[in-house]
Amino acid sequence: EYRIKTDVVFYTNSTASYNEKKIFVFQPDRSVDSDNFTFTTVNVPLLTTLQIMRKDNISETVKKLFFNFISFLHDEGLFIQRSVRDILWGYDDAIFDFLRSISGLLPDSVKIPKEFGLQKNDSSAGIFDVYTGRDNPKNLGKIVRWNGESNLHWWKTKYANMINGTDAVQFHPHLSRKETLYLFNNDICRSVYSTYNSDIKVKGINLYRYTILGKVFLNASANPNNIGFCEPCLASGLLSLSPCKQGNQLVILILYYDYGTERAPVAVSSPHFLYGDPQLVHNVTGLHPNKEEHATWIDIDPITGFTMHAQKRLQINAVVSPDNSLKGMKNVKYVVLPIVYLNEV
Repeated sequence: EYRIKTDVVFYTNSTASYNEKKIFVFQPDRSVDSDNFTFTTVNVPLLTTLQIMRKDNISETVKKLFFNFISFLHDEGLFIQRSVRDILWGYDDAIFDFLRSISGLLPDSVKIPKEFGLQKNDSSAGIFDVYTGRDNPKNLGKIVRWNGESNLHWWKTKYANMINGTDAVQFHPHLSRKETLYLFNNDICRSVYSTYNSDIKVKGINLYRYTILGKVFLNASANPNNIGFCEPCLASGLLSLSPCKQGNQLVILILYYDYGTERAPVAVSSPHFLYGDPQLVHNVTGLHPNKEEHATWIDIDPITGFTMHAQKRLQINAVVSPDNSLKGMKNVKYVVLPIVYLNEV
């Protein structure tokens, strides 16, 4: 992954703006297999379409057509087999093809995407306006506006909608071990904070390690400050990104598809549900959360405030619920199933 700042402009009020682009390049020599490798994963397009079919504004005719269509598909159940390339970069799903064929019967609010994928190459993280630190070094890198807005508009409270801190690449110089560092992560549509963990040394350079605490993603019953992110309220350790939209693009990390006003049943967490409700781990075989492999941390030069090393770890999950309208979903138990987890170094 390459992150490139383009269209950089400096202003007279000690701010600058830039557009951050994300570019991904596959490196076969550093991969365990070809990106044509096929694996089994959760059928998110099906889960989202089932959610749409539960809406009152969907006619009984459309519902009947859809469920008759699904009954004839042998490879479009709760689980599907796709290649790594398909899941990462997108594929034309049979369900999408069908919905487009009956689009005239659907409400205007439902927009059918061209494809489904977890990542979109050569995409933009948005336009950032930041302080240069010229007038006050303590403000260096702090975000003033993102995409022209000083606050978000997705969440329920002022606290939840704040755009705090920097983009995590640069903090102010002369850091203190006692301070809390704030950063805005557009991938998860919110600001988070980190606290000092330890002194470490990387290639002879003395750095401060800051970590994202587990309470950041606790639900409102465990951390009342998070009541604004309760959309809907999920178990501790999960953040529903249903409200999070940028224009017509639903953002889940960089998971993208446009269903208009509808939302995908997807939530983000730490890998293996680290810091989450123990029941989340209990419900899925093979999960073994531990801080060494699944926590997020940032190693910062305390003199310059520049990030020298980091591990950003996030997991995308499908929220699966039983559905009596579909034979293969009637006896399914409510469960949150991991789709993939990302480890950005």
